[in-house]
Amino acid sequence: MSSGWLKSRRMIFLGATVVVVAVVGVLVIRHFPAIVEVKGTITQLDLAERSALVEAIDPANGRSREFRGFAAPDCEVTIDGRRAKLADLRVGDTAQIRARVQRQAHNSDEAPPPTTHPTTQPAGDDQQAHSKHKTKHLLIAERIAVTRS
Repeated sequence: MSSGWLKSRRMIFLGATVVVVAVVGVLVIRHFPAIVEVKGTITQLDLAERSALVEAIDPANGRSREFRGFAAPDCEVTIDGRRAKLADLRVGDTAQIRARVQRQAHNSDEAPPPTTHPTTQPAGDDQQAHSKHKTKHLLIAERIAVTRS
């Protein structure tokens, strides 16, 4: 076998390896949720569903909007620095929220994937309803720190 043939096989193998590593990297990044910090006012609570609407500044565009999300089972809640329960939160509280954002893509011709968790889409916003494919973002609170004083 000639060294040129071995060299071209090595280059093909190296190129295929780079493509596989890049594809795996993209898949891993897309499946690991982003962490966001949002400061806003609680405008609606549903303790049975562990969900809330929070009016805050959208970091993506600097505009005020309502984010819909839910509290993770192990969500840490504090009020004025002291441990509290989700049931202690009130509409009108100002909260600093640390949350994971998980994306869920689905075809708009189909019903959205079943979930009991609200999305970060603004309430009443159906602009994306006309797109063929859209992504829902689940906002999952890991920590909610309320300041009342």
